Amino acid sequence: MKMRILVLFIVCTLGITPASASGPFIVGEVGELSTGDANRIIAAAGGNGSVWLLEVYDSWFLKPPNLFVKVHFYPETSTSTLRRGRLAWVWEELSENVNERAWKMSGGPMAWAQVASSGHAFDQNLRRPRGLERPFRVMGEISNDDLVDLVKFIRKSPSKPPRVSENPDGWSLEIGADVDGGLAIINVEVKAKCFFEVTTERRRGSGQKIEVSKGESGWEVYSVSEWTV
Repeated sequence: MKMRILVLFIVCTLGITPASASGPFIVGEVGELSTGDANRIIAAAGGNGSVWLLEVYDSWFLKPPNLFVKVHFYPETSTSTLRRGRLAWVWEELSENVNERAWKMSGGPMAWAQVASSGHAFDQNLRRPRGLERPFRVMGEISNDDLVDLVKFIRKSPSKPPRVSENPDGWSLEIGADVDGGLAIINVEVKAKCFFEVTTERRRGSGQKIEVSKGESGWEVYSVSEWTV
């Protein structure tokens, strides 16, 4: 009994999340993958850690084989509002075996995060992500508190107010813009100290890019633009 209590204490202290009975979950072009593919993808990603989620997509600009997979390993940090872990990219390659796909990891390990939606708290069970709780890539160093606050700020649909400024050529007007907080975040990049770029997705291939700064008065939207491919 003492040993069991000790193990549970260590698990809770380190934020280790137990395995899901039905994982890893596969989302995206799910029908394209076989069980053998999933196993080979995990092996190509290094196999160094349990895998929670495989996001499968096809590259619109390449002929088959053109699948790529974002491999999300189990979280290394886990609280009721935030999970953070490692992410790997795996690409489909030409295979000498016509009955089997070949897979190769691209680049080194990256980072992912997941922030609970308003009114919801994470528990120790990993589930298939839905809606705003889709995991997103994190590029650069940002603290847990700042990351959660930034995501909550974006989800509130803030606005960039219009600005009027004077310059040597006269007056200039910057038109305001609204953030669509109902879109899932797919990327958070640290551009500089207290300056961040958040990418959201409306549908595959389009969404918003939001530049945000953090000052003494809190978060502020610097720019909002639409992106599409």
